Amino acid sequence: MIPQVNGDTTKLALAVQSKIIKECSLDEVKEVLRKVMIKVGLRSQNWPNDLEKLVLFEHIVTNYGGNRLNEINLAFDFLLRGELADGDGEVVEANCYENFSCLYFSKVMNAYRHWSKQEIKYVPAVTKEEQKIFSQEELDDYAREDAEWQYQMFLKGLELTYPESNLPILKKDGLIKGDEMVIDFFKRKATSMAEHIYTRMNNNY
Repeated sequence: MIPQVNGDTTKLALAVQSKIIKECSLDEVKEVLRKVMIKVGLRSQNWPNDLEKLVLFEHIVTNYGGNRLNEINLAFDFLLRGELADGDGEVVEANCYENFSCLYFSKVMNAYRHWSKQEIKYVPAVTKEEQKIFSQEELDDYAREDAEWQYQMFLKGLELTYPESNLPILKKDGLIKGDEMVIDFFKRKATSMAEHIYTRMNNNY
């Protein structure tokens, strides 16, 4: 017997129809983060600076790029209600202690993913049918965007999150030499004064 769809399931159904995070601009993600920072009571003087925002954005795109933008809002709504628990059943603490870090964001989103993985099966079928199925070409383009983004982070001297995840697409496009690692490829490109791997993603560069 399928459980009756509740209000939270309806919210999930709406959230998963929003824009995929990897398709979002920096400004779109910043706007959502601004809202959740206000929700958790982070004082303005402790908001991340521009450099920290770029690091946080890179972390979100790399690790949660497949999620939808409105799922961030939903995750923090559950957090503030005290209803967000990790895989061990431990409730995630809402207080970020004035440090809205990559680690804090991951704790919230990982707990949310644990909940949504169970709940998504109850989302009305029409919602699932309307979700876009990406072609291999589209998936490759997203991978190229991610590689471009990580290269821009490398040029800015920021710490990268698992850069080797870009290896398959760089190999597919014939950009990697032999057994070259991604970080070595980035160094080679930077040494040759290359501003981009592929192209400009948006006007934030």
